[in-house]
Amino acid sequence: MLTARIDLPFPKYADAQRRTDFSDQLLERLKALPGAQSVGMISELPLSGQLNDTFFTIEGQPPQNPQQKNNANIRLVSAGYFATMKIPRLQGREFTEREAREAGQVIIINQALAQQFFPGADPLGKRLLIETGEPNPQPREIIGIVGDVRHFGLGQGLPAEMYIPSLRSPWMNLVVRTTTDPIALAAAVRREALTVDPDQPISNLRTMERLVASSVAQPRFQTLLLAVFATVALLLAVGGIYGVMSYSVSQRTHEIGVRMALGAKAHDVLKLVVGQGMKLVLSGVAAGLCAAFALTRVIASLLFNVSATDPATFAMVAMLVIGVALIASYLPARRATKVDPLQSLRHE
Repeated sequence: MLTARIDLPFPKYADAQRRTDFSDQLLERLKALPGAQSVGMISELPLSGQLNDTFFTIEGQPPQNPQQKNNANIRLVSAGYFATMKIPRLQGREFTEREAREAGQVIIINQALAQQFFPGADPLGKRLLIETGEPNPQPREIIGIVGDVRHFGLGQGLPAEMYIPSLRSPWMNLVVRTTTDPIALAAAVRREALTVDPDQPISNLRTMERLVASSVAQPRFQTLLLAVFATVALLLAVGGIYGVMSYSVSQRTHEIGVRMALGAKAHDVLKLVVGQGMKLVLSGVAAGLCAAFALTRVIASLLFNVSATDPATFAMVAMLVIGVALIASYLPARRATKVDPLQSLRHE
């Protein structure tokens, strides 16, 4: 995915039809580029953090409280945008190229808006009257429902959003899905824009991957820092457990010698020593898991699609600690069982 920003200057593009012609010609040229799978335009890219809130009313359903208006974020898009971004179409259809060129009186809503304002009902065919500041605005018919998109970052919720077909905006963002390296197509995209208008540059040419990385840079750094400290803490804990268990077993060398002198077999001694050590470790792991279960909720804001009480993580760390403790109990106990009982008795 390659993205780019287009800002059409005034007064050269003061006329809405001229802005539409520029966007339409550019999209057609980009579709013909080798390596371009599909193209589209939108007023604000996902994860951009840009807000464009508007009020609306549902035709035939006036708000119960006139002081409290319905509001949602509004985005201007071209035909083919949802397919290019692979935003799932849940119901209805997408915009046609004609609707985008003529700014047709249709609208597509996201799943969050449908659930919030049309619970248990089919929104298709309903009409919304949007307050855009234009005189005598016409209601727009809902022709489709698409999946929710995070426009404000991974840590934010999924607000109600609506999409209007239009190529008339003086500022738009290109999205180009490619079959090759998107950066390799950047020069061609810039060239096609200059072909349509030699005085019109495009800016912010970057991949969607880079845009996503930029939007999560801060929480990713915080998580990385936390992960480094957590790894150091885990290594200290593992080293400490190994040292304590090894020292504890080595201190029992005399006891092991006595038991073997009285007829205990090596496997009996190993079972006894390792079993006693593992009882201590298991009780410690249980206490640690309870504490971690309570404290990890503090970092919930840094996680995305991962629970603060992720079972796999808890199980992995617990098994690591138990495994280290098992080795720390087994190795010195095994060495002690191989020593002659008389030498073990002389240990102290």
